[in-house]
Amino acid sequence: MWLPTTEVAWCRLPAVAAVQSRGSTGEWPSGKAPDSGSGDRRFESFLASQHTPCRARRPRPTRAEAQRLPFRRTILEGAVGHGSTQGDGRGRPLSQSLAFSVTEYRRRLRRVEDVIATRPLDAVLLTTLGNICYLTGFQTIASYSFTLYATLVEPGHVPTLVSSDFESHNALLDSWVDDIRTYPVMGDPVESLVALIRERGLQQSRVGIETGYGAITAAQLDRLKDALPDVRWVDASGIVESCRAVKSPAELDVMRKAAAISSAGMRAAIASAVEGATDNDVAAAAAETVIRSGGEHFSIVPIVTSGRRTGIPHTSFRRNSLALHDPVFIEVCASYERYAAPMLRTVSIGEPSPAVQRAFDACLASVESIIREVRAGLPARVVALSADEAMRQIEPSLVWHGYFGGSTGLSFAPTYSDGGAAEISIRSTTVLEAGMTFHASTSLRKIGEFGVTVGETIAVTESGCEVLTDAPRQLVVS
Repeated sequence: MWLPTTEVAWCRLPAVAAVQSRGSTGEWPSGKAPDSGSGDRRFESFLASQHTPCRARRPRPTRAEAQRLPFRRTILEGAVGHGSTQGDGRGRPLSQSLAFSVTEYRRRLRRVEDVIATRPLDAVLLTTLGNICYLTGFQTIASYSFTLYATLVEPGHVPTLVSSDFESHNALLDSWVDDIRTYPVMGDPVESLVALIRERGLQQSRVGIETGYGAITAAQLDRLKDALPDVRWVDASGIVESCRAVKSPAELDVMRKAAAISSAGMRAAIASAVEGATDNDVAAAAAETVIRSGGEHFSIVPIVTSGRRTGIPHTSFRRNSLALHDPVFIEVCASYERYAAPMLRTVSIGEPSPAVQRAFDACLASVESIIREVRAGLPARVVALSADEAMRQIEPSLVWHGYFGGSTGLSFAPTYSDGGAAEISIRSTTVLEAGMTFHASTSLRKIGEFGVTVGETIAVTESGCEVLTDAPRQLVVS
């Protein structure tokens, strides 16, 4: 893994100059790795100097130049003995945990740069955490707090990450990017962005910027425009999302793992949905199983609603007992390396009413139509029309949520959407491609009376689709 040896104002990670590094052969200059004790002391020294700005600046290398730089371990590896079980008696050494290889991140960066070139833009400022994570690996559970995250992408250069100083430490664990700018945790991120744009000489350039949900606020964008009046700002929303929609083999492997964990959680939830239990019991069974099976911080916690409450959209567990003939609406979505794989099922406590059974049959026919029809090269609208026909032939009158498949994958709370660049709906303009992943689902409700659902995470293939989640696809009678 290469890390460019850049020193920048307010940069945290490049303080590794004091850390021993490997040569291009991959060997330590002294012939052996530094001992863990001295490494820990250097790491502590590094952490203690976090709020001292770097005065010196070496030219930032292009990606091609960086490829030729000597191989160097990261702070975590060089300073605290990555992979070693030796320490100073205070616990295991901290080690970096990239979700994917640096080769994978570079592949993504090239793909995004190809899209940028079609605009054309001189640079793009990303401000949504999902897109930032996609390119840099940076992640945090503070995905919807008051802080602003940003990444500047200039074709031909490695990305520059901007974060509050408090959250920037997550880059030590999860990011391959070395050029990191910070602002005080209660400080002004716009000032940092303005300084970065000026430093890069982009004051009179065409710069794309993301807007919309989870991105820079309208007030922050207005201030950015006022401070940089000669920048030609262009809405760049959707550039990275269009790349995220098609998953690489490495991403699909991660999604299969997430789907296996979701499936285990769903089976546990179904088993716990019995008369006398509560909706909280069912949600707890799902959550515990997901976590024990290797799931991470949820993009969306298990949703469980029962009885007449199932007829109200987006209700969830609230200490309600499961009674005879209640439908139980369950959604489980595990996250693995921040990739989500949602699924939906319905349980009936005792035999369902004819109306509940008919509604569920319509949901099932719809989802199975999607699974049967999906394949690369087909317009998503065609798939949606077939699913709609299958559903309406059985149950034409109930309240439906409006689409048959939302793109899922890399996501942060409070949603499992990976940006929404692709969807399976009647209005969709998406042409399906191999590697796209969707939560294929249908839910039907009689408002205030009952609701039923079924859904799977699927991956589009050249010849059809792969169903990633796995639990009984039927109305389970408990």
